Amino acid sequence: MTRHSVVALFPIALTFSMNVLNAQSYDNVGSGRALQFDGIDDYIDLGDRFDDLTLPTTISAWVNVSSHMTYAFPIFNSQDNLPLYNGVTFAVSPLAFSIQYGDGMGENNPAFRRGKSASIPNIAGRWVNLTAIMRGPTDMDLFLNGINIGGQYGGSSDLPMASMFAADHAKIGAWFSNGITTHFKGQMDELKIYNRALSEAEIREQMCKKLLGTES
Repeated sequence: MTRHSVVALFPIALTFSMNVLNAQSYDNVGSGRALQFDGIDDYIDLGDRFDDLTLPTTISAWVNVSSHMTYAFPIFNSQDNLPLYNGVTFAVSPLAFSIQYGDGMGENNPAFRRGKSASIPNIAGRWVNLTAIMRGPTDMDLFLNGINIGGQYGGSSDLPMASMFAADHAKIGAWFSNGITTHFKGQMDELKIYNRALSEAEIREQMCKKLLGTES
């Protein structure tokens, strides 16, 4: 029997107010609340709660990215600190977004990672919903505002995702990779992580719906 359940629901402005490191609360009139990240040192440390994360997984978030940066902003990283590709990384720039996992065997080489990225119309300065589904090395989907936008696979690892590293913490808005730490710049809200692959209908249904955290 397949167990369908939500790994975690993150209404960011509420759930993690005690774990925010420098991130500021932000009120967008007419749209409720979100968190604003300065692209310099703002991030949320979630600890080791995702050390047991396995595929499949679905990650969804509302973001409003800054136009001042063009490299990939880290939305969520399930394993961050060590100089290794490991865990799941969900990232966005004004013109693209991506999902990838690392096999824990190294860094700075596509042989240690596998992912998918897609080009998108410039989203800087406006709210959009990004959703990524990762089922396996060559079975991933990327959705912009509920629409599957295709994309290209990258990396060449065929090993399973590695997620159990005692020194690594899951983080929102920060990513240490290849000796460089990058930070998200812009606003973020409603980050949701599931331990299953949502259907396209479910993605569109949950996109504009606040969950209670008690769903199966």
